[in-house]
Amino acid sequence: MSEVTAKPRKAIAAVLKKKLQQEANSMCPFCGNSEPGTWEFHHIDSDRGNSTYENMIMVCGGCHNRITKGELSEADVRLKKTMIMWKLSSARKKHLLPEKSKREISPWETPVVK
Repeated sequence: MSEVTAKPRKAIAAVLKKKLQQEANSMCPFCGNSEPGTWEFHHIDSDRGNSTYENMIMVCGGCHNRITKGELSEADVRLKKTMIMWKLSSARKKHLLPEKSKREISPWETPVVK
């Protein structure tokens, strides 16, 4: 039987923590808990050395427990992270588009930003 050795945990940069908090709108994306003292940062792929933005999500302690126990799967967490990133991306794009003051943009038309 081989022994599983956990990789050493790298400190998560304060800038990344702030970005993850903003991404989650200061709420747990699974249960909506907004108590600051309960926030934890989860490595989606369980690799403590992989502290990239794409691999991290801020959750409350209760949901972090559910993730580490397997009650919420890695696929659930990846889907939630993807949804959060997609929402942020969509919100940013809305700010880049001109107001709909002149006419509606059809769904198959590519809007031109001037």
